[in-house]
Amino acid sequence: MNLRGSVRSKILLIVAVPLASSLVLWAFALNLTLHSVLDARTASSISDQVSRPGDRTIAALQAERSMTQEFLATGGRNATQLHQQQATTDAAVTTFRRLTAGYATGGVGTDPVRLRVRDSLDSLDGLARVRTTVTQGGVSRTTALQAYSDIIGVLFKVLYAGTRNGDPDVERQLGALVALSQARELLSQEDALITGAIAAGSFTDTDRRYLIQIVAMLRFQLDNAANDLPVAAANQYHALLGSAPFTTLHAAEDTLTALRPGQPSPLTLDAWKTRFMPVNSQFYSFVTATYDRTTSASDAAGTLVLIRLLLAGGIGLVALAATLLLSVRVARSVVRRLRRLRDLAGELADRRLPEVVARLRAGREVDLPALGPQTSGDEISQLGAAFAKVQQTAVRSAIDEATLRRGMSEVFLNISRRSQSLLHRQLGLLDEMERTAETPEQLASLFNVDHLATRMRRYAENLVVLAGAPPNRSGQHPVAIIDAIRAAISEVEGYERIDIVKLDAVLLAGHAVADTIHLLAELMDNATSHSPPDTPVKVSAKLHPSGLVVEIEDQGPGMPLPAIEAANSTLHRPPDFDPATSARLGLFVVSRLAARHGLFIALRPSSRRGITAMVLIPPGLVERDERRGALAATPYTPGPAGLPERPTSPPVPAARDSGVPPVATPETNLRRLRSYQAGTDQARAAILRAADGRADR
Repeated sequence: MNLRGSVRSKILLIVAVPLASSLVLWAFALNLTLHSVLDARTASSISDQVSRPGDRTIAALQAERSMTQEFLATGGRNATQLHQQQATTDAAVTTFRRLTAGYATGGVGTDPVRLRVRDSLDSLDGLARVRTTVTQGGVSRTTALQAYSDIIGVLFKVLYAGTRNGDPDVERQLGALVALSQARELLSQEDALITGAIAAGSFTDTDRRYLIQIVAMLRFQLDNAANDLPVAAANQYHALLGSAPFTTLHAAEDTLTALRPGQPSPLTLDAWKTRFMPVNSQFYSFVTATYDRTTSASDAAGTLVLIRLLLAGGIGLVALAATLLLSVRVARSVVRRLRRLRDLAGELADRRLPEVVARLRAGREVDLPALGPQTSGDEISQLGAAFAKVQQTAVRSAIDEATLRRGMSEVFLNISRRSQSLLHRQLGLLDEMERTAETPEQLASLFNVDHLATRMRRYAENLVVLAGAPPNRSGQHPVAIIDAIRAAISEVEGYERIDIVKLDAVLLAGHAVADTIHLLAELMDNATSHSPPDTPVKVSAKLHPSGLVVEIEDQGPGMPLPAIEAANSTLHRPPDFDPATSARLGLFVVSRLAARHGLFIALRPSSRRGITAMVLIPPGLVERDERRGALAATPYTPGPAGLPERPTSPPVPAARDSGVPPVATPETNLRRLRSYQAGTDQARAAILRAADGRADR
């Protein structure tokens, strides 16, 4: 039978592949577990032949180091005891060399262990030179202490390399025991240093500083070395730290570290040894006993794992064979049902779902009950019915979402229309009140209220943008860019901080004036709100062959590059409005307004600090105003409504609380405010002339 391309052959292949993979994984797991067992046995061998003799060698070197310090401090008074300890050390080193010979030649063990063994043997070769130097008296106590500590440090690397066991828990426990051994090494260094200093009669400045460092490291190591020990061992360890010998030793450490350079020790050598030896003996006994328990438990666990491995391997092989036979039988039984499911899925994907989507896009009604197929009660048909229910749910969700979006747009538009109607009336009343104001204080207050109402109108227009409706303000005649920018400044809260640096003489197309003013106001508002209140926001406009470039630069903290890239992506490709992103509503409104007229907006870090927003108005929307030159050769400062220029001779500093300049007399202030009002009326009239019969405000 030709099985090429048949459902049966593919099902069998689908079944065969995971079974083959399972077989491979079974073999791999078997091999991996076997390696773990072998690693555990190798670790046991390393413990007996490397770690234990290495630890005994370290203990002998530590004792010899302490006696060497006393020898140097007393001029050889303890020479007999030192020679006896050197013989003990030589015996430990000889045993270590004999047991690790196979590792040193590369015949057995892992690569890290072999490398550390070679290093340790090389380091032990230098022990004879250190002893000769000590005997001849050509070395200081500090140098001798460091020489012995260096040899011991290399041996500790052997202990660390021997902690690899294959069992993560055992490795952590062995690592904790090595850390405890290092704490004991610090304790031994402390003993050697104090022994030499007491024997010498006083602590030098070098002795005192070295002792303080050792005590600090020792206490830190004691507090943190046993974190990975089992609970029982950890409790025993903490009880040991709280015992009387440790408490007495800590008190002696505090006494000795408080000595001044040259001050004799209050403790005799015998008194110090009485405090040190019990702690050293108990600490060594605890580490050795815990190490023996850990390695013994690891060996027993390795043997048990080997037995379980043999049983699990045989049972797994039988299970794989049974699974293969059962899978073939089940595959044959479901071939026909899978073919029916394939046909049903193809119908849903190729015909029904595209038809439903097309009807929804065309705005036609969708008959949801007619989408589901007829079921006959068998499993595959029921699964097909489940697919149809999923399709129905998806279509119903799409319909509900479309309805919700239309409803939200209507709500936004209705709220905006009502608010704008009231704001237009309010602005008209404010204009009348500004013209009849008699005092500078009244006029300044009316200007502030007028400014707030103008900003409220912009916020209401944001709802129109969200609803996707055309703007309330539109025009037919070109408007000078200076008037458009001044109108935008008047809609910004921090208008007094905005400086117009340089403007080319350009006219803006009438139908784009309202949206451009709205867009620039949003960008200026963002610049002032995200920069310190004592810094200016600079605005410039320069004509290029590719259009008019308007730059709005602030001196705020700036934005990280990923945030700038995300904002530019939104500005270049306006997404559908999502209420969850209301915190970035201004960015969404700006992107919508820019897309409406083909404007290009980009954010970038400014040359000094802060952010610069660049707006490129295409050539089709601008033309050069031949009647004017550069509109703002010097910094421009807006007046109370953000439209007219303030007098620059003499300069008058801005009053931030009221938005008007300070005055010398009420008459002078009223005259200046009247001048600002006239300039505001002229700018508004320019915008009104560009409108198509509807009020600008």
